[in-house]
Amino acid sequence: MLLSCQEPVSSSLYGSRFLAGRLGGSITHQCFYSTIPANKYERKYWCKVAENGVCYAIISSSSSPSGEYRGRVALRDVPQNGTLTVTMTGLRSSDSGTYRCGIGGSSQGLYVSLNLTVLADATAPRPTQLIRGELHGSVTVLCPSGDTQSDQKRFWCKVGRRSCALMASSDGYVGRSYQGRIVITPQDSSGAFRVLINDLRKEDSGLYLCGTQGPRAQDSPQEVVLQVATASALPRRPKFLSGAVGGSLSFQCHHDPKGTYEQKYLCRWKAGSCPVLLDHQGFVLESYRGRLRVSGSDPERGSFTVLLRQLREEDEGWYWCGARSGQSELTASLKLLIHKVRVYNSLVPFSVRTTACLKHDGDSKPDLMPVVHLPSSSGEPRLLPVVLPALLLLIFITITALTLAKIKLQKQAVSSPVFGPRQVHGVLGGSATVKCFYPPTPVNRRDRKYWCKQQGSKCLTLVSTGYVAPDYQGRISLTDHPEEENFQINISALGPGDAGTFQCGVGVNGRGLSHTVTLTLVEGPGVPEAAELFYVKLRSTWTVSCSFGEHTAELRRYLCKKEKEGCRNIINSHKEIDPDFQGRVLLAFEEPPGSFRVTMTHMDWEDTGLYYCGAGEYGVDNSSKELDVFVYEDKNFPQLKTTITGKNGSSATFECLYDPLKKSSTRIWCKWRKGGGYDTIIDNTGYVRYNYEGRVAMFEDPENKTVTVILNQLQTGDEGFYWCLSNELREQQSSIELKVVEGKPALTGKTEVEARAGSRVDLTCSYPCQYYSYQKYWCKWNNTGCPALPAQQQGLPGPAASCNASSREMVLSFDPLTEQDQGWYWCGVKRNGAFGETLAVRLRVSAGSDAKHSPELLDVDSSRESGAAPPGGAYSDAEVRKGAAPESPEESRGSNTLALVLGPLAGLILIVVTAFAIVKYRQMKRSDLVSVGSYRTNISMSDFESVRDFSASNSVKESQETPVGGDEFITTTMDTLESAADTTKAKREKALWVFPGSILR
Repeated sequence: MLLSCQEPVSSSLYGSRFLAGRLGGSITHQCFYSTIPANKYERKYWCKVAENGVCYAIISSSSSPSGEYRGRVALRDVPQNGTLTVTMTGLRSSDSGTYRCGIGGSSQGLYVSLNLTVLADATAPRPTQLIRGELHGSVTVLCPSGDTQSDQKRFWCKVGRRSCALMASSDGYVGRSYQGRIVITPQDSSGAFRVLINDLRKEDSGLYLCGTQGPRAQDSPQEVVLQVATASALPRRPKFLSGAVGGSLSFQCHHDPKGTYEQKYLCRWKAGSCPVLLDHQGFVLESYRGRLRVSGSDPERGSFTVLLRQLREEDEGWYWCGARSGQSELTASLKLLIHKVRVYNSLVPFSVRTTACLKHDGDSKPDLMPVVHLPSSSGEPRLLPVVLPALLLLIFITITALTLAKIKLQKQAVSSPVFGPRQVHGVLGGSATVKCFYPPTPVNRRDRKYWCKQQGSKCLTLVSTGYVAPDYQGRISLTDHPEEENFQINISALGPGDAGTFQCGVGVNGRGLSHTVTLTLVEGPGVPEAAELFYVKLRSTWTVSCSFGEHTAELRRYLCKKEKEGCRNIINSHKEIDPDFQGRVLLAFEEPPGSFRVTMTHMDWEDTGLYYCGAGEYGVDNSSKELDVFVYEDKNFPQLKTTITGKNGSSATFECLYDPLKKSSTRIWCKWRKGGGYDTIIDNTGYVRYNYEGRVAMFEDPENKTVTVILNQLQTGDEGFYWCLSNELREQQSSIELKVVEGKPALTGKTEVEARAGSRVDLTCSYPCQYYSYQKYWCKWNNTGCPALPAQQQGLPGPAASCNASSREMVLSFDPLTEQDQGWYWCGVKRNGAFGETLAVRLRVSAGSDAKHSPELLDVDSSRESGAAPPGGAYSDAEVRKGAAPESPEESRGSNTLALVLGPLAGLILIVVTAFAIVKYRQMKRSDLVSVGSYRTNISMSDFESVRDFSASNSVKESQETPVGGDEFITTTMDTLESAADTTKAKREKALWVFPGSILR
């Protein structure tokens, strides 16, 4: 059988992807489906895909084959075990092609594809093995005999779209989702081996391959279809146990009481293997003797108890309980967590205060000795006047510190509380799992986690870090996952007394961060599915994927938010979007059919709540999933603007966050369509939309973990929402709205220039006074960016950029001009590494003599005029002294007197100014600086003030204040734009006349 790896079209229908048959022979193909009522009694079919893409039915459960297939094709359906078998005989060369076996009224229903190849010498395929398991249970997979050489690697992989994803192998590799719950046994004498899997999950269902692979080639693997029943009577037993170093721990291992087993054992799991530590026949591994034993057995209930004493740190890890019967094994896994015991020094009930006292013994040197101060005969302590004020001061400081700590703790609790499910349902005698999320701070990661039950005004601890209540020993556990910012509580053997109101929290009961959970117990198996939890950072992006089967592919897909009146539509596949979510929500279809993804950016406090994603209509169709979303504040998360404003003809700068920057990921910048979806404008692979050539460029900054996009030549049609997307980092996606207003760009110059090849051409870009101290540059645009051109003084061949400070012009010179120089050129400004405004110039090179030239663009004399400031705006000391007149003696004496008077005053003013500067600096550091933690962005608002002459950027927060300076990178909100321009213009004119040195420094 020829094998390849394709992703299953549906999670509920599986079968081989490739099959080879011998010419004139026969093939038997099996498809496996979930044994739900809808599948059992639905029409089954087998069809062949034609060149036009239509799949024409050959045979179905409601019709017989006709034409060339009559008498050669048979279909057999076994609904009891969900098996559909198709047999084709008398194979012909024309039978090669793509087929589908499926379920539904048409050939577009639920199906899985198969490529059949008819060869003259094909070998008979090995039949697919069907394995069924229960949720939380275990299975044993027997893999085929093979070469028994020691260098053969045994593997277990899951069939994917283009490859078979390795889950585990005999060389010690185990996939993340299979840690602690899969074992590949050694090969027996025939070369066969087994794969043992426990704690089965819904997502384990699928098509797998198991086999051996040597250094040269891979043996023919075994195809295995694993189906996990969603409804299971198996209880969910504790998976995590905790103990302290030096203590003891006992736990029960369960098996079927009606079964007959050759060996019941406990083994230590590590890297896909599990050596036996003890069994029920008395075997104990040498290194565990005296510490490990079977302390009890209950055959009637199918359990035995294991006792592990003198716990050590190295005992932490995964363990398996197992029961072997022939080739089959029942297994269950549990993880043991070992905590170090903290030893605290005993508190001294009293203290002795000593002071130094000098004692003289004749001529001997003074000694230092303790003296105990006693009260005087009058009964008044001699040191009371000294001790009492110090004691009162100490008490005041302590109370103040505690008050501040309490206020800080309350603020943290308000802004970043613990979050978890609101309600958890369980079955009497079964088990329940609760996952609680907490703010990812260093203190919280190390602090105590707890689960307590509310009784009146108290909350009694049932389990916490390193502690389990006596009545809950052996059936409750708490596992902390700091790297995932959550901890998990597992409760088994649920009884009526376990129902009630609980709290999961961090710190001290009732004083730290906590979340209230209601646990409800029922007798029957009809437990509602719990809501999926999402813990989302403020201002970040939330992404959720939903799938309801291929039969829902033609239905309306939606996301709605639960409110009192019903479920408020946020977005659906009919292009209906809530006005409050315009521009910040996307719905995209995914594979397999029936699956979709919703992305929402700029998450705010009011976005917290219950959502439903579904197919069809909410409340009418049963295809929906509950989503519980909680928004919390992470002060290290970067704050980007949601709206920027640019002027017609100017440019706008957008900043996208990608942490980390991956070489394999694709960074996309696109424009959101009002009806949903988006149009890609540029990406990091070199794609640029045809009508944006020369207008848009992408710049990556790996050190800052950002990508900057600049869009110039702004037009009214550019208004709208723009998205930063990535094919890998969905949480880094963001959106921003661009508004375009009327105004004059700060950078000016000719935007279209045509010249003759061989001539000299100077492209000129004029800038205003406020850009004098900024870094200027010229670059040549291409599809992957805009590399800067060398400055003129560097003496490099090709075009060279220069800056004339006196005329405030940036000049790009071509001498001589060549045909290769044709293209787009940008002049721009930067400050502190941040991109500012840009101007795009298109240069056309003609071969004839009829080129159009602008006088101001040709043969520009860039030499410095007499008295003009040199490039960079710096004057030498000599130049300053040349302009100064000599002073007279009277003026000198007046100056000395004035200095004596003004000196102390200047010193006082200096002190006041310094203090004021420190206060303003601290305020700026708290409010104006963009705090982005690991993103390493440190941009001051004073570097990017908003005035009427500006270019737009989204790299900092919006400011509602009227700007005062002259820097022009960032815009304010619309309602302050005019006042900002007028105020800035007036202050700039005053600065030019009163403080010329501050402008040309």
